[in-house]
Amino acid sequence: MRSLLIGVLSSIALVPACAAEVDVTEPDPAAQEPEASDRAATQDDVGIATAAFSRTDAHVRMAYRGGTGGGWFDIPCAHDEVAIGLYGRSGALVDQVGLVCAPLQANGSIGPYSTRGSAGGYGGGPFSTLCPSGEVLVGLEGRSGKYVDQIGIQCAPVDDWCSCGSVRNGYYAGGGPGGGAFTDTCPKGYVITSLSGRSGSLADAIQGVCTYLQQ
Repeated sequence: MRSLLIGVLSSIALVPACAAEVDVTEPDPAAQEPEASDRAATQDDVGIATAAFSRTDAHVRMAYRGGTGGGWFDIPCAHDEVAIGLYGRSGALVDQVGLVCAPLQANGSIGPYSTRGSAGGYGGGPFSTLCPSGEVLVGLEGRSGKYVDQIGIQCAPVDDWCSCGSVRNGYYAGGGPGGGAFTDTCPKGYVITSLSGRSGSLADAIQGVCTYLQQ
């Protein structure tokens, strides 16, 4: 009986743990839009994954959030990059939204990040919200109605996300309390690589595009 119990406990210890806790962090009032001179980060700043991953041609579009005003926009990461954050401007609404991307290298590391363009107007104040070191963008959350009222991000380490599909962190980025709440998360193993929507003087609508990663 004692040897049987030890065998059961040993087998349980071999099962990998998948963290499912979501930690929501309040906005930093001092956050600013990245300046051109600040857009490059060292390898140590963005972290290193524990295995090699690469992008595929399999894509999934998230739900469309917002209204029908303005004109259509697409902000993609480069073909070898994944999204790691958002930047823009906001007040009671999201005035402008842009995408921050970083290379997913062949050895599994994440390279220096840079902005990939933005859409919208110049009202409100600047915001910049990035995933923690070593994590990538796997979801969007916020509030929407006729416009994008509020936007936030969901982050996870690449290896944890592909093996467990567990969101590690949620972060507010910008905007106010209007509209209805939404949470859109990529399927397990997919990460955000592009941002689409509609914009004029405001961010009228937003939609993330998720791309599957293979090992």
